[in-house]
Amino acid sequence: MSAFTGFENQSKAYLEYPLDLGDIIHHPASTFIYTKTEFDRYNLLHRNDWAVVDASLHPEKGDVILIELNAEQCLIPLDKVVWNEDMLMFGVLIAIIKFHRGKSVLPDLNIADLSKSLNSLLIASPETSFISQAVGNNMLPLGIPNGSLNVIERHVDYKDGDIAVVYQKSTFYCRRLNFSEGTLEDGYGISMPIQRPFSVEGVVTKTVILFRTLLQ
Repeated sequence: MSAFTGFENQSKAYLEYPLDLGDIIHHPASTFIYTKTEFDRYNLLHRNDWAVVDASLHPEKGDVILIELNAEQCLIPLDKVVWNEDMLMFGVLIAIIKFHRGKSVLPDLNIADLSKSLNSLLIASPETSFISQAVGNNMLPLGIPNGSLNVIERHVDYKDGDIAVVYQKSTFYCRRLNFSEGTLEDGYGISMPIQRPFSVEGVVTKTVILFRTLLQ
């Protein structure tokens, strides 16, 4: 099924300026990607996710930090930490990147290059992609909380079960496609019928959940 619907791209009016996802990294030389280990119990990070950690930041109230204890690493909210002399802190979590389509592959690059390379790693085809900020928590169970950034790709073939940005009844929605039932579903399984005119503006392939970083 083609991702191009034959309708005019209704989202064009909402694209104000290009956003480089590398902008979430303020300290390239001290920022790295961490992936979940068996020891890690932090429930917002899953096996296919990337955690972006900044080793230069001093932890503050409300932060999530990466620690090592007994040679095992894990993310943990700062207010849950019981410090001891055997514990090491490696940095503060600034973002989690979720991959909704396919398996993530860690980049083979020097950490100093991460801020320059992150955008191209996450957005393979900038000319047919755009970024949209999630409003509300309707998609929270699917890893898209309020305020997160969705990478939406128009060139990707959409299929049943994909998360997509759709346009119907003069409104944009981020929903999971359920063509077998003729419905659009939010993260809680609440559905609405697909009604014409209807267009799929693009597939949500990745979500960037910001923790500490404000885009510059």
